[in-house]
Amino acid sequence: MKQSFTDILGNDNIKNLLRLSLINNRLHHAYIFYGLKGCGKKLLANNFAKAILCKNLKTKNKNVYVCDGCISCKSFKQKDPQKDSIEIAVNNPNIVYIHPQKMSQNGLGVEQVRKEIIEEANKPPFDNRYRIFIINNAQLMSVTAQNTLLKTLEDAPNNIIFLLLCQNINALLPTVLSRCININIKPLTNCIINDYLIKNINILPDIAEFVTHFAKGSIGQAKSLVEDEEFINLRLFVLNTICNINDIQLHQVFELARQLEAKKENIQDILDIFILFYRDVLIYIKSGNTNNILQKDILKNIINFAGNSNANDVLNKSHQIEEARKYLKSNSNFSLIMEVLMLNLANF
Repeated sequence: MKQSFTDILGNDNIKNLLRLSLINNRLHHAYIFYGLKGCGKKLLANNFAKAILCKNLKTKNKNVYVCDGCISCKSFKQKDPQKDSIEIAVNNPNIVYIHPQKMSQNGLGVEQVRKEIIEEANKPPFDNRYRIFIINNAQLMSVTAQNTLLKTLEDAPNNIIFLLLCQNINALLPTVLSRCININIKPLTNCIINDYLIKNINILPDIAEFVTHFAKGSIGQAKSLVEDEEFINLRLFVLNTICNINDIQLHQVFELARQLEAKKENIQDILDIFILFYRDVLIYIKSGNTNNILQKDILKNIINFAGNSNANDVLNKSHQIEEARKYLKSNSNFSLIMEVLMLNLANF
């Protein structure tokens, strides 16, 4: 026996809600799990689906236990290739996954909804009470596709359950939302993520603190960042740029701008790393201690930079970065924005 939802961090109110629906056998025909990328939507949906389909589900003291021995539970033993910490069902006729890689650039279209969802929903469960559809990235459904799905949501057979996973709930039609139970998966606290990284990923506390700040409440994002070589290299690039920018020549400023253009896809992360460095420098200048510095793994760099800076200059650089971010959102000329930003940061 295995207690359900124990591998899901935080969001205890949501786990309790799902447990009670299982204990009282009051399952709704459709749920929307929405929240930031990496917040645990897929993990939660698979835990819920596993419990629903378990042939020997047990309840005790408001907890739910899957048997882990029936044919349905055993189908959840394989790891998701996209999220290797998540168990997914394999060769289970009562689980239908609508995978992101099957979605076209134009979103989840009408034909795919008809073929993979509506037609399949007309098939009865095999040796079970329910058949479950897990639709990942439901926000990618076109308006026409949502309207096509709507009738099935309205008249869903009693043995069909839909689990829609969505990053942007505003992309779904009000008529779709009104026919589902909407569950908002909240970002985790920094304390939860930091503890998880130290205990389970085995990284140094100083690095865990930096990654936690960047993860913005998403355990999935935190795990990805730790293993993302590109992100680590981006951070090294920003650190090297900041530490040397006061000594570079004018032609080198334009070379930096060209390098940033080559990293255009990651510009928001780059600007965030710049801001975080200046934030730590400003805190050290103002307080004279390192207690509230987030990037303790580069403490020497922060202290050295602070020793050659003043608070107003650091604040001004931070404002320049945020101004650049605003211009980027308005689709202004990328190269020009980067050139002006680097000139300002280099005090030209």
